[in-house]
Amino acid sequence: MMEENLIQPKQHQTLLVFDFDGTLCDSLPQLISAINELPRFFNVKRVTPSEVEYIRSLSSRKIMKFLNIRWYKLPFVIRRLKKSMRQPSLKLSLFDGVSGGIHQLKKQGFELAILSSNSKETILSKKSPEFLQCFSSIAGDCSPFKKSKELDKIREHYLAKGLKTFVYIGDETRDIKAAKKSGFKSVGVTWGYNNHETILSLSPDLVIQSVDSLAPSIKRFFT
Repeated sequence: MMEENLIQPKQHQTLLVFDFDGTLCDSLPQLISAINELPRFFNVKRVTPSEVEYIRSLSSRKIMKFLNIRWYKLPFVIRRLKKSMRQPSLKLSLFDGVSGGIHQLKKQGFELAILSSNSKETILSKKSPEFLQCFSSIAGDCSPFKKSKELDKIREHYLAKGLKTFVYIGDETRDIKAAKKSGFKSVGVTWGYNNHETILSLSPDLVIQSVDSLAPSIKRFFT
């Protein structure tokens, strides 16, 4: 599933793998809108504005239960959500300050990559080439509950290139769990799909509470 762009990795010691939605990209409002289209196709619950913060306190599995999404329907639900998120008219913006933070980390010598449940096509179509060129690889269409397997593949790929430290940065409980299962250092950010308390409950190696502190915190912790 992992695909490399045209920029070849340099021989750095640390690889930072970023989740996309909720970590780099401010897509929660669009995701809620996409979820609220699901009742047209499936017997699932709509999310009211007053329930959004409650949703942010739930793990991915508990969100499925809250929305009444059965396991056997999950592949079809995910396919429908991805279709909604690929709409040409949909505007997906980076969080304010993310682009600057990513460029700082690149300049500081970190190797950067993306691993996302969103499609690579969507990621490439919504972001500028200048931003995307900071990443030596972009892997999309990762099954939401199989990120650890993809992280294993990423580590194997970059170990062969001389990297020694592997970090996964995400905004959801499943990101933290996947990082730990794969032996990656785990970084949880609190501006995305899960809130601060929920991220903190999983005891990641590092918790970052503001986009402005993304690059300084990672540099301080991993150098």
